[in-house]
This record gives sequence, structure tokens and C-alpha cells, in this order.
Amino acid sequence: MNENSSAACACRNLHFSCNVATCKLAQYANRTGNASLKQYRRCATEGGCQTCLTVVNALLIPEIKSVWQDSIAQALLSGHPRTIPGIAEDEEEIEITVETPQSLTGGWFLRTGASHVSLHWRHFDLWQDPAMDSYKRQEGQVRVIDTEEGAKGRYMTLSHRWGANETFKLTKANVLSMKQNMPWNSIPKVYQDAIRITRELQINYIWIDSLCIIQDDLGDWKRESIRMRTVYGNSYLNIAGCHARESSGDLFSLSNLTNRFPTHSVPGSVAKYIRQQPHWTHTDYGSSYTDRNNQQVLLNRGWVLQERLLSPRIVYYDADELKWECNMTTDCQCGGMNVIKNFKVDYVAALEGSRGPGSLPVIWMLLVQRYSRLGLTYDTDRVVALAGIADQALKSGYGGRYLAGLWEDNFAYQLCWWINDTHRKVETYLAPSWSWLSVSGAVNFVLDASRYDTASFAVEIIEAECTTANSQTGAVTGGFLKINGKWIRLLASIYDLGSETKPPSYRLVHAETGIEFSVLFEADYIMSAEQVTTVQNVFVLFWGVFEGGRYAFILLKQLSRDEERFERLGIWWHYKETQHETNQLLNILQDRKVIIIV
Repeated sequence: MNENSSAACACRNLHFSCNVATCKLAQYANRTGNASLKQYRRCATEGGCQTCLTVVNALLIPEIKSVWQDSIAQALLSGHPRTIPGIAEDEEEIEITVETPQSLTGGWFLRTGASHVSLHWRHFDLWQDPAMDSYKRQEGQVRVIDTEEGAKGRYMTLSHRWGANETFKLTKANVLSMKQNMPWNSIPKVYQDAIRITRELQINYIWIDSLCIIQDDLGDWKRESIRMRTVYGNSYLNIAGCHARESSGDLFSLSNLTNRFPTHSVPGSVAKYIRQQPHWTHTDYGSSYTDRNNQQVLLNRGWVLQERLLSPRIVYYDADELKWECNMTTDCQCGGMNVIKNFKVDYVAALEGSRGPGSLPVIWMLLVQRYSRLGLTYDTDRVVALAGIADQALKSGYGGRYLAGLWEDNFAYQLCWWINDTHRKVETYLAPSWSWLSVSGAVNFVLDASRYDTASFAVEIIEAECTTANSQTGAVTGGFLKINGKWIRLLASIYDLGSETKPPSYRLVHAETGIEFSVLFEADYIMSAEQVTTVQNVFVLFWGVFEGGRYAFILLKQLSRDEERFERLGIWWHYKETQHETNQLLNILQDRKVIIIV
């Protein structure tokens, strides 16, 4: 940029690391904000900035230009009030953001914005072709080995999808032969590919669950399952086979990503290229962590969440590309990982306390929302497949005690959960009724901008305890809450018996005053016809108020008339639209000391 120019260069955010003495653009590096394409053009032509010229030339490539022009048309058609002013008359008013993420390739990504709404943003990768190193593959035999306690060395791990009829696995009968040698042609394709990658990285060992745990030995499985935190947490690299549905499939795939999003040379720049990013992708990896991408079959499995979060670094082989995650950053071939906040990175930051106080329970609720939507073959795995992550989080010291899938810090907030689908009460005891682990289904929490100060609670939790079989994060054998609060007993009459997929719902009436509430109550879980009719009296415990005038009431049923113990039946929401009824309910509540919920 010319020294006489008084305007800050549009690409100034790329010059944070520059020396002010040698780079005139570094003078403006403390300024923030986006710049329009028109400003980039002016900096390139009037200021002589070659970086700005590269950005302009890249965005004016016809195939690239048509992408952001289309976003302008969508923004104008939507009539959104946050559409960029003047963009209808001059398309070069479109806003440009240029960032240098912690990318493995060292490239940039560009974002064009026709409005301040993400639906009208488009993302592009801009990079210079790097020289690629290659490794000479090592050959050698493949066998299972026993490692001594405390042995150290680099090793890989594999996350893969088990098929319905997997036969290549370690058993009591073949353990000796597996320790001798495995003929290469007998090894399933996914395992072969993972072994090739391990050898390319010049590492001698890889841990594969089906080959490192004796599959017909329950004792061995129990011992190894509680070591998952150590196994994945200490691995050098975890290989994730995302699209292979069984071990006989392919870890690698032929991708048409480059055909759908072709690469273009940037005019006037040597060895610089630009490519559009896929729009609104990679939500499986984002911090919201509730979306499901059915094409990523591996990520829909419950055990894999633990493998993903515990591993210090992961490479994903999916149908389209390679993706990378580690504790510090993310990357992928299309660049889409760089434009979203990543859940794994946020999770690690919460463990380190760098996201501030209270962040661990927040990220945990996001984790539970995702985990509860994943598939597990056995209900009994629900606690075990989460135990490694819970143990890791417990050791961070930022959540307090771990209590059956929840954290002691901000406990009242986390107890306000509800179920979206499935609604199946697990047959085997896994947790007290106040824990989401007691019901199978998609769990949701109230997460108003992921802040706790949007809620006020009317209950006082005076004691919370859980008993476990081994460690604090292991199988739960019992637990209770002791609460002081305000409650009232209401009569319940059946409104809908429910079905095999839908829980029953009830109308509630206050017998003494005759107040009948129009807001229906739906139970947490599906019941048999006989069970539905046994719900005749319920105790309504006022829990608290959330942002926007949402009132939460936890409904309890008494276990027996002979003992003062209660079980959660569900959560009953009142909104500002029914404020009159809510006020009636609040007026008839009575103080109650020591409510015991099991």
C-alpha cells in the first residue's frame, strides 16, 4: 500500500504478525470490521496492495462471482432488514471477510456477506499450493501383542462401525493364533487401510477394539471398557472410518467434491487458487451439536462420541474428504471446518477453564443433547459409553461432583430436561428418575444463549447423592435428591392414553378450588394401559422461571403411601400465553420441606 494513502487497507487483519517498521499495513492491524468488495478494489488499484488485488481477482472469477451474486439475490428477495445497504444498486457493496484460521494448509478463507444473516453468507478457500511430503510404506507382519502394564510407545487407534455379522474378531478360541500372525487377505478392508496409514506414519502399533478385547469374554470387556479414557486419550492419532458401514467396507472413498466445487487459478497471482466451500455443512462437528448427518454413519453411534472427544487428534475419512480435529484446531479439504465453532475444541477449552466459570456444565448439556440422539445396541452401555468423558471432565475440577449424567455445579438448571422422541423408560436401572439417563430418547435442555443467569429457581437442593458400582462415573446403583420447595397436589385425568411411540397426557385439576388447567401434561415415558390409569394424583413442584416467561414445574408421583419418596413423572411447562393460569397455580402452592426424589 502507498505510504501517502490515509485509508486503512481492507486486508489489514492479515497483518497482525507483521513488523510495523517494514510493513505499512501493520499500522492498521488493530482495526476491526469487514470491508466491501469496492473497498478491496480501491485498496488494490489506488493503494497498490497485492493481497487485496488477489482477493478481488479471486472473487471476480465468473464461477465464483455467480455464487456470491446468487446470495445477493436471495437476500434482496427475503427483504431482511439486515441486508447490506446499497447492495441492490451496487453489488460490490457486498461485505468481505478474510481470515487466516489455524489451518493445516496455511490458507485463508473468504466470506462474502449479502446480509448480516448466515443464510446469506458464502465461504471460499484461498490458498497457495504447498509441496507435499511422502512416506515410504513399511511392510511387516500383523499380529496381536500383549503389552506390559506401564509400557510406553506411540500407537494409533481406530473408530469404526460394527456390522451386523462381524466375524473377524478376537475370541478365546483364536487368541493364540492371532498372536502369531494374521494373513493379510484375512483382514477386513477397513482394518487393512488403517494399518496402511499406521505404517505410512512409521508407527508400529494400532489399537482396534474388536482385535484388542476378547469378544466372548465378559470379564475382559468390563476391564477394557473402563480403560477407554486411557486407550483413546493416549493415542497418537485416531483414525475414524466415517462412511464404511462394516469392517469389510472401504476406509477410503472416491470423492466428487472437486467436481462439485472446482478449483480456479487466481488471475495475476502465481500458484494461488480459490474454491467455493459447500454451504451450511459440517454441522455434526459444530458447537450446537444437535444435528445428525445420516451419511456420517459412524458419528451416529454412541460409543464414537467418547472416542472422538478423548482422542488428542483425529483424522476422519468420510465419503467426501479428509477432516481433522485436535484439541486446538480443525481443518478439512473443503475448508468448511474453519467457518464454524467446533465442539471438540470448545469442550477441551471448558476442561481447561479457559471458557470461564460455569462453562463445563453448559458444554456438557450440549454434549448430552447430542449423545442422547446416538445409537447404542444395549441400554446398559448408556453409562459406560459416557464414563470415559465424564472421568476426564471430573478430573478437570470445573463441574463439581458427577451425579448420574449431570454435574453438581448449576445442578438445578440441568435437572430441567425433557425428552423429544422415543420416550422409553429403560428396563434395567441406570439412574434415578431425576436423571435423563433413566429415559431413552432425545434429551433437551433450556439453553438461552448458553447462559445460566437467564433463569431463577424456586427450589433449594439440600442434598444430592449417587451410589456407583466402582468409580464416581461408573454404573449407578442408586441415588436421591432432598429438596425444599413449593408444591401442590393435583388430580390427574387421562386426556390421551398415548401409544407405542407417544407418552400419555393428562388434564390436571385442583380438587379444593376446582381450578382446571388447560395446559396438558405429558409424561416423560410411554406407559402400558394399566400404568396410565394408576396416575391419579400428582405433586406439582415449582422449579423455576426461564427467560421469556417460561415456567417449569416438575411433576412427581408418590412411590407408596407408606413412604415419603417420590419419582419424577415429567416436566410441565407454562408460558406467558397462559399467565393467568400460571398465576392461579402459583397462588395455591404450599411450602414443603425435604421432598425426597429417587
